[in-house]
Amino acid sequence: MPRRVLRVERSVSIARPDWEVFTFLADAENEVLWRPKVLHVRKTYAGPMGLGAAYWRVDKGLLGRKTGIVRVTAYEADRAVTFAGSFDGGAQPTDEYRVTPTPDGAETRVDAAYETPLGHLGALAAGHLSVKRARELADNLARLKRLLEDPARTDAIMDAAWGERPA
Repeated sequence: MPRRVLRVERSVSIARPDWEVFTFLADAENEVLWRPKVLHVRKTYAGPMGLGAAYWRVDKGLLGRKTGIVRVTAYEADRAVTFAGSFDGGAQPTDEYRVTPTPDGAETRVDAAYETPLGHLGALAAGHLSVKRARELADNLARLKRLLEDPARTDAIMDAAWGERPA
């Protein structure tokens, strides 16, 4: 019997250059700034951001904190990144982000997807879980938009992380 998978997708447009949005999204340590269920993230590697990069993460779960490792399993420089997690209790969620500049370059479209395999109980509640995860993803993207479109906050974050930005 095939495993059921829950997948939700949402999009948002952000008034920032595509390279800034991608660089921010591709560093999982930034998740604590815009995803309230992510409590703590730390790199577990010394190399550059990209395929194979790994992070230790603590999330707020239904029954308390859950810890796990999140790895970059797909990476297209300046365009797309996929994080796959392995958490306590067997949860294996995947977060995908793709950024695309608008034709006039004034905004960046972020297409985001969340996917996780469902166990037997999850399959029974798939409809409820789908609505809940879709709302959570939309809320997270709205927080991301507010954060990245606030120049005072974003410039400080990006300057601290990357130094001087290209013109």
